[in-house]
Amino acid sequence: MTYFVAATADEYELPVCVADRQAELARYLGVDSATVCHGLKRSRNGKTYCHGIRKGLMYYRMDADTGEILTGG
Repeated sequence: MTYFVAATADEYELPVCVADRQAELARYLGVDSATVCHGLKRSRNGKTYCHGIRKGLMYYRMDADTGEILTGG
């Protein structure tokens, strides 16, 4: 299973929100689902910084079983 995570974009990377689907994550954060989708697809190392409404956040996908950050969208 894959989780979609929004975390603080600082050295601590504290999770702000975790959801099963990107649309659900976007709804919790109050942003358009395309914002989360676009951010994940632009990712090179699995983490993407958000430059929109919710500045200071980054999005990434995480494998629920291993805790490994997954690259790409």
